[in-house]
Formats: sequence, C-alpha cells, structure tokens
Amino acid sequence: MEIAHRFIGGSGRSGTTVLFKALSTHPDCFGILEIQIFSVCVFPLLDGTSSEKRCRECLDFCLTDRRKHSDELIASWAQRRTEIDATLFTSGIAEAARIRRLAELVFTVPTVNAGKRTLIEKSPGIVRYAARMKRALPNAKFINIHRDPRDVCASMLTKEWGPKTVHNFCDEYVKGMSEAFRDYTSIGHSDYLVVSLERLIQSPERHIELLWKFFDLPVHDDLVKAAAAMITRDGGNLSRWKSDLSTADAEMINERCGEITRRWMDVTLAAPQ
Repeated sequence: MEIAHRFIGGSGRSGTTVLFKALSTHPDCFGILEIQIFSVCVFPLLDGTSSEKRCRECLDFCLTDRRKHSDELIASWAQRRTEIDATLFTSGIAEAARIRRLAELVFTVPTVNAGKRTLIEKSPGIVRYAARMKRALPNAKFINIHRDPRDVCASMLTKEWGPKTVHNFCDEYVKGMSEAFRDYTSIGHSDYLVVSLERLIQSPERHIELLWKFFDLPVHDDLVKAAAAMITRDGGNLSRWKSDLSTADAEMINERCGEITRRWMDVTLAAPQ
C-alpha cells in the first residue's frame, strides 16, 4: 500500500516541532516526531561522513527513543530491525532503492497499521537531503519552517547540544540553510513550501488551512481552529534575542546570516490575508 510522505524540516529551534504537532492533529495523518534516521544516520553513512559503527549506535537510539515514540511504534521497528539493518548495511543497493525500502519499513508499515494514508514526519535536518528523498519517494512533499536567525541562535545557545559560540552558530546555520536552499531550488514550490514562524504565529488559521491543502488533506474549520490554537499557545518567544544577545552578537548574526536569510524570505509563503 502506498502512502503519502510529508516531511517538515528546518533549522533546529525554528518552530518545526510546534508546526508538526499542529499539522499532525489531522485525523487522516500518522505523525512520527523526529526519528531522524535519514538525516543523522543514512545519508552520513552513504556519504562516507559517518562510520557503520556510529550509524548502528545512532539507529539504536533513534528507533528506541521513548521520549518521542510510543511503545507500539518502537515495537513495530524492533520487529523489522533485522530488515532495516540489512537494507542499510548491505552493499550494492542503489541509493534510491535503499531509501524506498527503509521508508517502507520505518514509515509505511506503522502508518498503514494505524489505518492512515498520509505520514507526517518531522526531522529538522531532512531539508538538507530533500532532493535525494524526492528522487526515491516521488510523491514526497516538504515544508521548511524558518525563524529570525537571531532568535534561533539565542535558543540554541541554551542547549547542551547546540553551538558554543555565536561564531560557531553562524558557521553551522549558513552551511545548513544554504544546503537546504540548494535542494529547495531543485524541487520547486509545487512540492516544497517555505514558512516563516513569525508569519505562522501572526495568522495561524490561514497557514494551517493552506498547509493541510498543500499536503492534500481535507480542511475542516473546527480542526483548523484547534490546530491554530496550538500554534498560538506554543509558538515560542519571538524576539527573545533582544534580551538574550548582546548588540554585537546580534549584528554579527545579521551580517553573516543576512544573505541566506533574505534568499529564504524571498520564497516564503506570504502572510495570508
């Protein structure tokens, strides 16, 4: 059974989680929160930037993370772990065929078991590999949500896993967002939408309606209102950089991240009226 693959990504701390939670409330969807096996395990292994040992350790974590996944979902992956490992680590399999089979094992089986036809999966880094995912899964669609990079930096600096300095943040942000933009241009807006967190919070109902339609899902007013209320409640602290960053740090981010930010803003969904 074929399912519709729908992915949400973007820079970390940019609103990917709140958008995922809102969109996955649709009753026709099955949501998987940040399994990340493609962006963190599969593509780094295929590209030679991660070892098989590291990839196996990553899989062990991603497929058993009870903070994000239900016991039922983890059990489904455990039942297919031998097949997942064989698909990933057996040589001689073409990349697209490998991705399709992994997607079937990780995404399609639990989605079908839940009686759904549409998967929504959120992994921030997936947008850096969107073109390769699209080649393997032709029906895939992507949403990239971005946020004022000064706010992204202010949030990331509080995280143990985040960059240690503003300089390091700028390096990582520009690299990641530039790679994602390359893939956006190769796919085009018919299957890839770009959303601003600030605009999403400004007009949540119209955004939710448009994004569900983009994902080929029916729209109902009561569902839209409930999802929009979630965005309003959990959308985050806009302009936190004003209190969390020094003037010099904010200016550095504007200078170093300004060009890639403008490129993304040029293709961002306009604030619906």
